Amino acid sequence: MPFHLKPNRSTKATVYPLIDQDKALRNAFLGPIWRGEKVDEDILNRKPDPYVVECAKGQDISPIWGGAVFPWHIDEEVRNLVEGLEPGRHNFIPIRVRLKDAMTDERPFYLLHVTTALRGSIIIEKTRFADGIGKTDITGGGQLSASGPIVLKSSMIEGHHLWRGGIGKYGGGGDPFAFDYFCSDEFFERMKPHKKALVEFHRCEVQ
Repeated sequence: MPFHLKPNRSTKATVYPLIDQDKALRNAFLGPIWRGEKVDEDILNRKPDPYVVECAKGQDISPIWGGAVFPWHIDEEVRNLVEGLEPGRHNFIPIRVRLKDAMTDERPFYLLHVTTALRGSIIIEKTRFADGIGKTDITGGGQLSASGPIVLKSSMIEGHHLWRGGIGKYGGGGDPFAFDYFCSDEFFERMKPHKKALVEFHRCEVQ
């Protein structure tokens, strides 16, 4: 069975990118990646270089970090895991990570840019939303319930390991479920060593 990825609100962040302190730059560079939009050279030219971060006291930079929602910042090991499951499907934007006040870079890291959008893969009438089963204004984003059930179409998700419900749009008006992410059993199993750091995995049903 696939899983719905939800932010883990109980886990405190241990890595803090300084780009978060610059709202305009964060929105200009990370915003399109977060929404799943096409990333062109103009957007990539906004990337901070080096990509400066701070760590919580006594903490090292973990293999995955960057907050409770995408985009994930991932190291080479996690990148290879994702690429091994779905070769050529996702984008990995290299970033030159450096601790604040340090003189040398950390190991290679990437921003995971998920653009696979399976629009219409949620069976609305059988899925629980904030107002009940099948009760949603899908133009408003969906509001999938954490208590489930979330029912997906097997014919649409077959062969996929990591995807989103749609593509967002700057200023709103993007696809329903653009910021809802899903994954396969296999992805879940491979991510077990890291999953508690960022997200909670809620099992979905398939029909």
